Amino acid sequence: MKIVLSLLLSLALLACSDGASQKPMKPLPQIRAQLQPKILWQKDLGDDSEGYFLRPASDGENVYAVSGDGQVLAVDRSTGATRWSVNLNNKISAGISYGDDRLLLATKNGDLLALSAGDGRTLWRAPLGSYALSPAVIDHEMVFVRAIDGTISAFDLQDGERVWRYRLPSSQQSLRGNQTPYVGNGVVIATSDNGHMVILNQLTGLLLNEQAGAKQLIKEDSGIGLFDMDANAQINANGLLFTSVNDLQVMAVDLKKGEIAWERPGLATSKNFALNMNRLFLSDRNDHLHALEQSDGQERWHSDLLAGRQLSGVFSLEDQVGTLDREGYLHLFDEASGQPTGQIRLGNGGSGGAPLILNNQMFWQLNEGRLVAVGL
Repeated sequence: MKIVLSLLLSLALLACSDGASQKPMKPLPQIRAQLQPKILWQKDLGDDSEGYFLRPASDGENVYAVSGDGQVLAVDRSTGATRWSVNLNNKISAGISYGDDRLLLATKNGDLLALSAGDGRTLWRAPLGSYALSPAVIDHEMVFVRAIDGTISAFDLQDGERVWRYRLPSSQQSLRGNQTPYVGNGVVIATSDNGHMVILNQLTGLLLNEQAGAKQLIKEDSGIGLFDMDANAQINANGLLFTSVNDLQVMAVDLKKGEIAWERPGLATSKNFALNMNRLFLSDRNDHLHALEQSDGQERWHSDLLAGRQLSGVFSLEDQVGTLDREGYLHLFDEASGQPTGQIRLGNGGSGGAPLILNNQMFWQLNEGRLVAVGL
């Protein structure tokens, strides 16, 4: 796919600390449940993620997860039985990713590790220069990782040899983030701390295009210099890229035309959003849920039932959209109408990462250090 870009892509701007108080949390909503989600099994992973957003991965039959203190588990997806476990004796900052019978994760010491998915043996270790906060992306026998020093590195999946490294433009003020670069169609798309969007050749790391797009939305003298890189951009089948500039707007960019398709000023998020065939779902800074049409950004429904409950990013599963709150409650809503359809408590706290979705099941890694399988 030929990509022509001359504008801002994929940046979430963190609202600077101004002493604003936290939004009051609404009480747990009482609903008439149409669905009864069930906990299928759960596993203790060990020490929690220590503030890092870890998430599980799968090869279709097994689910793999790692704790913040380096305990790796392979679990049978259906039964929850442990296939194997390994203690890496390393603090983990990001993971897990799966590809070609390998598991990829990043250590707090700044290394990228590749493990055998069959038994957890370490196959290779490669230095990143600094630690990563986002899972590695595996594509076409290569591994792509963004580290907090602003570098994107590509490694050979088989032996860990570094293929290329690119350093993103930096700013005087920056905020460590966990944005995962987009990889596909022969390119790597990422944004830097100061708002520069870059497109790199996937095989060589050569710069194809760069745009200082944040300046199109933010004045040079605004005093805003901290950028939140947590919200991952998403691209649909029609080549629309969806991204958010926090406290400013959600926007869609047509990658084929290289122009903004639509904008929604005043509606934004620093959390990951979800796509189904036609709609975009997000939770905003007040923990309200929104459903937008992908084609034109028109809002189809909006719910404030969970206001102030510190939601995770949203997910889409079958005809439901859902999220997890700070008290460990999973909430489901009808994708078409926004009406609540189900609710279940998974634990005593939330999750910083998105769930792993497999068919009609979801797998959550909770901040308290447990892996929970849920079925609809």
